[in-house]
Amino acid sequence: MASEENFPRLEAAFAELDAEFRSDLMNRRLRPNITHIRAGGHMLLRTRLGQLDVLGTIEATTRYEDVQGDTIDLSIGQIKVQVLSLRRVIEAKTKAGRPKDLAMLPVLHATLREIERIKSGAQ
Repeated sequence: MASEENFPRLEAAFAELDAEFRSDLMNRRLRPNITHIRAGGHMLLRTRLGQLDVLGTIEATTRYEDVQGDTIDLSIGQIKVQVLSLRRVIEAKTKAGRPKDLAMLPVLHATLREIERIKSGAQ
């Protein structure tokens, strides 16, 4: 959740991950700081563990608080995280309508069908 209390935690996590902005075309290795975090926009980062997209909003104005009911809990090692449900990701990408989002929809729909098939016990 975006809060003044969480901003230093996020900044520390970015530092631990050696995060830097992917969009820096001059390859200056710019690192996100608390000012970037407070701005609340999107941060597309490269970390020592891979790419990380930190989104301030989805669908132009939808914030974290608005989608909390559409999340699932995952464990990554000993870390517990909440992620947007696949159904909600599909909805957001459909609404966005950008070519890159629309191109992913067949894969996301197929993945959702496979998850549902496995949950139902079908072969």
